[in-house]
Amino acid sequence: MLQGPVELDQHAIAAEVGKVLDRPVRYVPQSLEEYRQHLQGYPLGEFTIQHFCEVAVDYQNGIFAGTNHVIEQVTGQAPQTLETFLLEHRQAFRDDMQEK
Repeated sequence: MLQGPVELDQHAIAAEVGKVLDRPVRYVPQSLEEYRQHLQGYPLGEFTIQHFCEVAVDYQNGIFAGTNHVIEQVTGQAPQTLETFLLEHRQAFRDDMQEK
């Protein structure tokens, strides 16, 4: 399984996004049905929506819990941190926030 050296929950991810964007961001849990309805607002096919919902269930059940160094072992490079990814793509997140 591809993981990284640090495990973050949704609250920690929201805090990291907020820090990089310099604005409050918080995680608000949704039911699976609410998540499905949210995804239906995007141009996604039913297969993709079902996949995302199943991943959400797996996440809730701890399937993706834990850490490892597989990415670094396979590629020879440490995986990108969430902070680095957000900094490199900060404008995309800002643009997305302005559209909503």
